[in-house]
Amino acid sequence: LTAKDFTLQDAKITGITTVEGSPFVVLKIVDQRETKFLWFNAVSGETKFKDITSLILGEPQNIVWSANNENDLYVLTEGRLSRVDIKNSAVHPDIVADVKNFALFRNTLYVLTADGRLMQYDHDGENPQPILKSKPAATLPALHGDVAMRVYADDLVVLLSGDGTLILSRSPYRCAEGVTGFLFDENRRRLLIWTLSRLGYLDLQNKNSVGVTWLETGGRGIRQAFWANGGENIIFTTHKEVFITETQTFNQAQAYLMTRIAADTSVHYSDKEGVLSFLDVEGRLSAIRVMP
Repeated sequence: LTAKDFTLQDAKITGITTVEGSPFVVLKIVDQRETKFLWFNAVSGETKFKDITSLILGEPQNIVWSANNENDLYVLTEGRLSRVDIKNSAVHPDIVADVKNFALFRNTLYVLTADGRLMQYDHDGENPQPILKSKPAATLPALHGDVAMRVYADDLVVLLSGDGTLILSRSPYRCAEGVTGFLFDENRRRLLIWTLSRLGYLDLQNKNSVGVTWLETGGRGIRQAFWANGGENIIFTTHKEVFITETQTFNQAQAYLMTRIAADTSVHYSDKEGVLSFLDVEGRLSAIRVMP
């Protein structure tokens, strides 16, 4: 990816930020003890890096942009949210203050405030609206540590605290503890969640979800999980193995070994392509096609 005019050949990459559906990347590097942020299109013919270091005010906690509007970056630094105009190299600082984390959905900002409120703002940080109107927000301040935040629909914000508490912006609200990851199935509106020892999912097609359907996996130490075959199966990984299970008979489902992988490595699965990519036990890049 190195462009001909890129001179920081000896720089060390310390962070990579991407957004699903966007070809752009924010690269964090250290060059001669100086931290820099670079913006580039990873799929263009020749990679051209734009130095945006002067536009990033401090050490960012989160950087987000819309795949449909790649001119604006939203940067969270020390609880302050700023908008960065890439095209005009301009910064609009502190458009929202006292922010614990935020997400972007359809050019609307969804903000978890430092005092535990869920708020919605326009793209300029104006016109604040509370999201939890019929449910007291008293449960939200109990979210400890860093909070992961994703928005999947206007009425569906998912929050995962550092201690594993999973909260939704709609029923059943506070729905699980000990959660280490989650993934949404947009077609069937089901939220896949996992702990170290269990897989589960929430059916969110109806307004009043009845709670999590769980599958015990024998305490295998789950690291990643993916919907597969259009939601008919779930693929999950452990310390050095990949398994597949069914969702139709979820309460009695069996987990079947797919392959072994290099210890403590991540895998990638694309349900669109039906391909699982991984490092095998010898450290070689490998792939398996997952058939329905």
